[in-house]
Amino acid sequence: MIRQQTPRILRRAFSCVALLAVVSGQAGAQGSCSASVGSPCRVNVPSPNATAITNPRVIYLLSQSPSVVTWTVTQANLNAGISDAVAVTLVANSNRPWTLSVTGATTWTVSGGGNTAKAPADLRWALSAAVTGTAITTTSATLQSGIGGTTTLVIYFKTLLQFTSDRPGTYSMPIMFSLASP
Repeated sequence: MIRQQTPRILRRAFSCVALLAVVSGQAGAQGSCSASVGSPCRVNVPSPNATAITNPRVIYLLSQSPSVVTWTVTQANLNAGISDAVAVTLVANSNRPWTLSVTGATTWTVSGGGNTAKAPADLRWALSAAVTGTAITTTSATLQSGIGGTTTLVIYFKTLLQFTSDRPGTYSMPIMFSLASP
């Protein structure tokens, strides 16, 4: 019985040595392994070869408003010299600090007999419906900044109106929102 078990023990030892040779060859510079017969072989992988993850910058802007925001001017708006506020809702998502800015076009697109000389600065933006707002320009204006995460923003637009020069017609202007992360 002892003779029959000895070859079996030798075969196990030889198998373990062969396994260690293969594991050692695969581990190479990553680590080394040594174990006695019947013990598991564990390889510690030292830095910089340890598992690593690269987390990229993630930043995006979603609009929860229609692509064309419209409103109708009333007699009361013309008398007041300003339209009612129209809200645009945006959601900024980022895993880094971010800045949201807005720019407008150099001119209004006018149809139906409207005033083709209407100043682009007549379009105003604000973070509150209660204020007149800031004139839109072709230079990027910062609306808001954040530290990261998900932020819902509501931007209000109003248009300054001139009873004598803003003739009936359709006025439109493309607006561009930019979300950037340093």
